[in-house]
Amino acid sequence: MKHDISKVINRLIDYNPDFAKRGDWMLVHWWIDEGADLEKDILPAIEECIRRKPGIASISYFRPAVERRKENRLLFEKAAKTFVKEVVSDEMKARNIAFKRKMNIFINAHDEAFLLGYELKNGEVKV
Repeated sequence: MKHDISKVINRLIDYNPDFAKRGDWMLVHWWIDEGADLEKDILPAIEECIRRKPGIASISYFRPAVERRKENRLLFEKAAKTFVKEVVSDEMKARNIAFKRKMNIFINAHDEAFLLGYELKNGEVKV
């Protein structure tokens, strides 16, 4: 599938007009097909490389930086989802235990300790 990579093409041709003659733009499409994001991974990687090294003449030079940014972004996104899931899970667990306490339903010692720790950290759970 073709992607709109005009921002990459324009940036690289502005940087080095020789890219107009020999740019292997299919590499950019491949990076996107492999999960790289144009705005979050590819363009920042290109800017990073351009600042570090003048005279880059091959799109393949950017590949390691693009892959590194993509991997870091995906790891961060996965960690963020896991963190949110754990926070929501702890809050729901605390609410369920607090509800049982309010309704005088038996709460085992493990759940009681969890709720106590949760409330010490986050304040009283309202149900």
